[in-house]
Amino acid sequence: MPCGCAFPTAASLPSSSASCANQMVADHVLLVSDGVDFGTSASVPILTAAGIPLIGGDPLLVPELTAKDALFFTGGSPGAFSAQDAYLGQVVHAKKVSIIYTDGPAGLAAATTFSRDLLVKAGVPASGITLVPAAADATDFTPAVTAANANNPNAIMVLFAALGCSRVMQAKQSLGVQAQMWYPGSCLDKSVIAAGGSGANGAYFNTEWTPYTQTADPEVALYLQVMKSADGSKAVISGYSQLGFQTIMNITAVLKTMGDPTSLTGANVLAKFQSLTDQPNFMAHPYTCSPPPVPTFPSVCNYYDRIIQWSNGKLVDVAGKWISGSSLFG
Repeated sequence: MPCGCAFPTAASLPSSSASCANQMVADHVLLVSDGVDFGTSASVPILTAAGIPLIGGDPLLVPELTAKDALFFTGGSPGAFSAQDAYLGQVVHAKKVSIIYTDGPAGLAAATTFSRDLLVKAGVPASGITLVPAAADATDFTPAVTAANANNPNAIMVLFAALGCSRVMQAKQSLGVQAQMWYPGSCLDKSVIAAGGSGANGAYFNTEWTPYTQTADPEVALYLQVMKSADGSKAVISGYSQLGFQTIMNITAVLKTMGDPTSLTGANVLAKFQSLTDQPNFMAHPYTCSPPPVPTFPSVCNYYDRIIQWSNGKLVDVAGKWISGSSLFG
């Protein structure tokens, strides 16, 4: 049977990710699904050597984005930020964009490869793009937001996780910033918005899933029903829980088509997913793994996102359709 490993998240170290991967090898699992793993430089090689495919999760870093034996139903860093880039350049027609990013190699890569470089391809002048690093554990984002707002940008992109997003929202409000504020889908969480206070109003997000507020959608309705009935009634409605739910639903749908489960191997399961084209994707745009939409990142099968705005206490689907920035990688 497939096994989801409790890979560490944003604060993870490669050693803890490696330990989790080794546990999966020892348990002889068919496949592994993760959520968000910042230690994939250590975990992915272990799974690869054992012939265990990594299927599902939110790919952020080069090891899983370029892995030959991994597949993802959402675009992770390249999908999320390229969708924002395409919208800012081709719909908003922004001329000046600032990018606040986590100070470090991974943060810089996201700010350049997946943001600045693609914004230029989308039509934003290179001279109008400002990069602003901030410490991962910063408690006060006033200096970073002040620097990002110095040239009166049309938009400020925030490449941070949940707590950082709420602190940027607070700084934005205290400084009276008028620029559009753009956050990753991982910050599209009720707790983040609540912590951001009035600074969250008007914020833009990408989301790889049909917004959880669209309760008329039958797949969203099923997700909400299951979450409501979860043990302890403390299940959090968020992009992260949508990711996990989507992953299990997609994997189950494909494995059901493969016959006797005792005959399954990591290799034939991986081959099956790699053959799929225009496959239904739970709460998301259909995914295609054959061929991958962007050859540079062979594990990513879907680059489509929705663009959502938090406006006066409600989530608004501002584009009204799926947006993809995959062509910007060409």
